[in-house]
Amino acid sequence: MFYSYGRPNLVCILDHKTHSAQKRMIAKLYSKSYLQRSENMAKLSERLISRRLNPVLRGFANDQREVNVVELFEWTSLDSVTAYLFGTTCGTDFLHDKEGRERYLRDWSKKQQSSYTYAEELCMQMCKTVLASQSEGVRINDAEPVVFSTMYTAAAAEAKELQVPDTDVLTRCASEMLDHIIAAQETNTITWTYILYRLSLHPEIQARLRAELLTLQPPSPLAADDRGGELPSPAAIDSLPLLNAVVYETLRLHAANPARMLRVVPASGLELHGYHIPPGTTVSTNAYCLHRNPEAFPQPLEWLPERWLPPPDDPRASSKGGEGASSHSEAMRWCWAFGSGPRMCIGTNFAMQVIKLVIATIYSQYTTSIVDATGIEQTDSYNSGPASHKLTLRFQAVTENAGSHGA
Repeated sequence: MFYSYGRPNLVCILDHKTHSAQKRMIAKLYSKSYLQRSENMAKLSERLISRRLNPVLRGFANDQREVNVVELFEWTSLDSVTAYLFGTTCGTDFLHDKEGRERYLRDWSKKQQSSYTYAEELCMQMCKTVLASQSEGVRINDAEPVVFSTMYTAAAAEAKELQVPDTDVLTRCASEMLDHIIAAQETNTITWTYILYRLSLHPEIQARLRAELLTLQPPSPLAADDRGGELPSPAAIDSLPLLNAVVYETLRLHAANPARMLRVVPASGLELHGYHIPPGTTVSTNAYCLHRNPEAFPQPLEWLPERWLPPPDDPRASSKGGEGASSHSEAMRWCWAFGSGPRMCIGTNFAMQVIKLVIATIYSQYTTSIVDATGIEQTDSYNSGPASHKLTLRFQAVTENAGSHGA
């Protein structure tokens, strides 16, 4: 199911040794410390926000346009992940490229029949464009193709030692890159959509969130004009307790992948609550059930961001420790939005950094209100987005001192 170009990738490599070897090639690039300090990630974020998303949001607000944010976030997620994989020059620009995004998403909507035909074609094209640019010595001034280049270099060195053809290296790397693209497109889009849905139902939380965002320096990710400018640091954005609470509560109640996550019992077998689970047995759990444990999450069917905030008299309430300081340990222990252990989503930290940046960008300058939420209920599927594939909102710009939800 997850093979691309006839090659496996991290999500479907069963052998532990093979999986670990491939993961080591790129794991550092997805660590939280690397992402927060990466000059490349800073360039990518500035280009994405200042030169792409900003003008689009401004146009929506100025025109008082009704916006299907599911589509908006599909464009945004694809642009952000392909920029990190292939660089901003070689990645997609679907926030501007209407023809390209319509072709991609039209093909994607028929994925059962087409087997990702155009997605595979586009990913391979981006891989080859990066290789051609590097072989020709083309200088890249924007964000570089950090993930693809790192993996290709490591895989090529391994292939040389094993005397494997170059074409095998390319398809191996392309399969891994496409898996990252598909994962980001689905999960980030779903998460952003439900964050905006929930915040649009709660203008009072929008106002509190905006007040928190205005404590950042610079005070708004949108302060930079379309030519670029400084953004708040990823660490500063990550330290905001209410933003963190809004994101985690949405991940809890509206997990993008709520279905069973399959694992295989290792050769040593497993002893669990007095039962012996034989080697090779497929076992699973799912975020949907874990996230509705009433002992960890009282009123589990309610969207309550405050459950992730420490009590006001708790020293953590004023701490700058990010998600660890602003979340209750028991709630965090049960949160399984990205899985856990060596098989958890490798892009977790990238996803969280980009998700928070985009939400900060929107709510530091705009309020959102619902125009049409018909079909917002999540589908009963592996990737669980809105049944209608639609959430129509209106964006309204607010002045710096506005303290209430715009009309």
